[in-house]
Amino acid sequence: MIPSSSPVARLTAELVAIDSRSSVSNLPIAEKIEAELAGFEVERLDYLDANGVAKRAIVAHRGPPGGYALSGHMDTVPETGWQEDPWTPRLDEKGVLHGLGSVDMKGAVAACILAARSVPEDVPATLLI
Repeated sequence: MIPSSSPVARLTAELVAIDSRSSVSNLPIAEKIEAELAGFEVERLDYLDANGVAKRAIVAHRGPPGGYALSGHMDTVPETGWQEDPWTPRLDEKGVLHGLGSVDMKGAVAACILAARSVPEDVPATLLI
């Protein structure tokens, strides 16, 4: 998808490719994120928003109690103003990844997931997404 040696860029591109506008269900992106959290205890907080749209929040933990927490969100703004498909991630000539949510906040969520996976398993880590 994205020819990059960066695991963060690759995972970000995979997340960008999933439509997670705040007006639609976030279950597809939540399931993708859960798949990236092997080795974590994952709690799924399912609910319907005010418009009756199925949503999910994720609390993932690994290790003993305590430690640190990283948080983020899966939803994006509407796709208005795009001249190209907002769900087709692409690198520009400077190597910057573009796509809906790449900056707010799918790139940061990808970085949080990869950071939490990279620390030793005995270091307590919690992700709130």
